[in-house]
Amino acid sequence: MRTRKDVLADFSNEKRQKAMGKYLLIEPCLMQQEALADISKQQNIPLRTLQRWKKDYETDGLVGLIHQSRSDAGKIRIDESILSEIERLLLHHKKMSVATIHRKICSYCEERGNPIPSYSQVYRFIKNMPPSLVKLAHHGEKAYKESYELIYTRESNRPNEIWQADHTLLDISGRI
Repeated sequence: MRTRKDVLADFSNEKRQKAMGKYLLIEPCLMQQEALADISKQQNIPLRTLQRWKKDYETDGLVGLIHQSRSDAGKIRIDESILSEIERLLLHHKKMSVATIHRKICSYCEERGNPIPSYSQVYRFIKNMPPSLVKLAHHGEKAYKESYELIYTRESNRPNEIWQADHTLLDISGRI
């Protein structure tokens, strides 16, 4: 919801230009020269969209026509207990696919009377899990250290397992 303290200058030039474009579309209706239904047919814009733009303009002026992104954009709206169950399934079962995890979560939610998350929500949560955590859980500490440790020190389990060599360029042209 917008507040009255929003000022047109607070928004980017691109957002202001888009808001002005919306205004120019509904301006004939605001000046009572043309009906919104006629503008809708001419511009091929849904009537309901034009009605909403007109109401927003009448309420907040040009600031009302600026597109606001959702406050919860990019967030997964699933109960924490369900998220922890998804995480548990993912980390404890190496070969379990996302589809299998989703089916198990559906059963889990039905047993507890929780709303069932969609496949895409489960998929998005799994894909946003840190790969380092998944590597540690599935492949162990050694594989984790090989991939994610900043300073990797090699250890040998038996003699002559690791060899190290360096080279120095020497001038062998015969000149002293």
